[in-house]
Amino acid sequence: MPKPFLVLVLFMITCAITYAQNDREGKQRDSSIIIFSESPRPGKSAKKHTAGDNNIIKIAPLGFLKGSIPIYYERRIADFFSIQAGVGVTTRNYIRGVTHNALGTNDENNDNLEYTWKDGYTGDNYNDEDELFDFTYRTAKPGYMISLQPRIYFTSDAPDGGFLAVSFDSYKYNFESKKLTGDGSSTRGKNTIKEYEKLNDIMVLFGAQWLYDRITVEYTTGIGLRSIKGEKYATAYDNNNKYIDGMATYKKSTLNFELSIKVGFHF
Repeated sequence: MPKPFLVLVLFMITCAITYAQNDREGKQRDSSIIIFSESPRPGKSAKKHTAGDNNIIKIAPLGFLKGSIPIYYERRIADFFSIQAGVGVTTRNYIRGVTHNALGTNDENNDNLEYTWKDGYTGDNYNDEDELFDFTYRTAKPGYMISLQPRIYFTSDAPDGGFLAVSFDSYKYNFESKKLTGDGSSTRGKNTIKEYEKLNDIMVLFGAQWLYDRITVEYTTGIGLRSIKGEKYATAYDNNNKYIDGMATYKKSTLNFELSIKVGFHF
């Protein structure tokens, strides 16, 4: 499991334990004070958070499956409205790799690729390059993600309950690929070259968030548009069966589906 994710989990647990200890000590100091309050009406549960709890820090425990290790901050702005922002590190995107291979998506079709061959080569060539999510000679490197998400809650109890949101998300995934040795064979050497893929999403999301004693649980699902742009290392062989290399750029727009779970700490 990635170390940054473990650090975030430990941070959340530490915050929860610290608060619980302080809260218990405060109750012991004030044990001589008796406060009478109105009991909730039958059929209506008591609020799980106080009026001052307008902030939430949260993580996505399953985010690593899509190569994202984020941390989010949500702030209540008004009774029905909040804004969530997030930043994080990107790694290998397992979900995109699986869907790419299973569905046979065309991000890398020759129709979408523009090649720039080394030394200005322009003759006939025959494609023999790695698929983008083939990690035989490729290694994932750290990238980044940013997110901005305004939310409208269905009741005047933000950030607790069901909500509708528009999410703007940007991901950059970085890679390094081993290069050909340059002797005309398909042998890879020790030298590497950088590659990248950028994903920009605009999503409409429906979700719900529950606030418990300092802990929050949230799920979201939705649909939107995704813009894909990238550059990868390309290899091919010519009429003389000599291997050549270069770079290939690609871009595409497609539909995107979202399903996520987050846990957090509210204060």
